[in-house]
Amino acid sequence: MDLRERSANSNRHPWELSRADRVLHLLARNARRTRYVDVGSGDLYFARRLCALTDTPVYAVDVNYGNRAVEGQLVICTNLDQVPSGAVDCAVLMDVLEHVDDDVGLLDAVSRVLAPAGQLLITVPAHAFLWSDNDVFLDHRRRYSHRQLRGVIRRSEFTVGECFYFFFIPFLARAFSVGLSRLGVRTGPPSTVGLWPFPSPHPITRTLRAILNGDFLLSRLLGAWSGCGLSICAICRRTSA
Repeated sequence: MDLRERSANSNRHPWELSRADRVLHLLARNARRTRYVDVGSGDLYFARRLCALTDTPVYAVDVNYGNRAVEGQLVICTNLDQVPSGAVDCAVLMDVLEHVDDDVGLLDAVSRVLAPAGQLLITVPAHAFLWSDNDVFLDHRRRYSHRQLRGVIRRSEFTVGECFYFFFIPFLARAFSVGLSRLGVRTGPPSTVGLWPFPSPHPITRTLRAILNGDFLLSRLLGAWSGCGLSICAICRRTSA
């Protein structure tokens, strides 16, 4: 969860749960010795789940942390400079690129900490026409199109193996909400992710989580051809040593 969305509420939104489920599934094929860095790790929810995939330490990097620290398997860092060059095999950036002015520069910094031919997995918010108060609240710089994200990746030291839109159902909900707001209809607070009222075991959360997991799988099968999704996922490889 983005630290701007964090609240006293410990419940996880089905969108956040499903996104983590599916990204972890994409990474599950990697060997147990794979070394990971979670860039923009927020409240450490995903980084802690990532620890289950590997027997090695997991770097968690976020500029909002106070100091570098070690918590069990997690190595918590305030910036990428605290991660040694070539120290990781896979970098994960879940909704991070949209927060920085220089997205290519960030990918270049990530490339430094990756081993040769290291893996990169990115998710970003999709479609500029979905820009809303939620993006302003989260301090986003942009939302991406499929073509725009591939262009950013190609300008860095990575090649794209797979790139697809995902979460069609939330896309429809967001498009409807944005449409209403542009008509002057108030649709609620900027972000409700941190306000989800039901815990993970609750039937409503479990049902929506399952629906979104299925949505992700279908979106991936359709790939870029679907053209619609709340987010984009790209799986890449570093191309230079």
